[in-house]
Amino acid sequence: MPDQGDCMPSPSACSSTFRETFLWRFGSLHHVEGLEAVGEILWEYLNELGLWGTIEEPVTVAELRAVSRELRATAAYLVDVYAERIASSLPPEELRLATRAGRWSRQVLRLAAEIEAQLPALHLEN
Repeated sequence: MPDQGDCMPSPSACSSTFRETFLWRFGSLHHVEGLEAVGEILWEYLNELGLWGTIEEPVTVAELRAVSRELRATAAYLVDVYAERIASSLPPEELRLATRAGRWSRQVLRLAAEIEAQLPALHLEN
């Protein structure tokens, strides 16, 4: 069995503070790099100072719940791409991709639902 170090994601995967679906909108590579640097600083800050909040469920469950939320956000973004085929006059190649985005959104939603089905119910306190 591999030790924990072999199973850890790369630091860049852990410190991705901003979604790519947000970053691509910046026209300047310098701005994107600056935002990524800020994200890395925040990640290191939280880790070094131990400022993580208390969670009421096992870490793996909380992480997978976060993954399912990210997948749902990605699916919603794909639906927006799909909708562009109606709102814009796209060239044939882009129209094909926009149409496929609709199918991909359903696949991503199925994966999110599959993950969520394996997680215990979330009990929120009022």
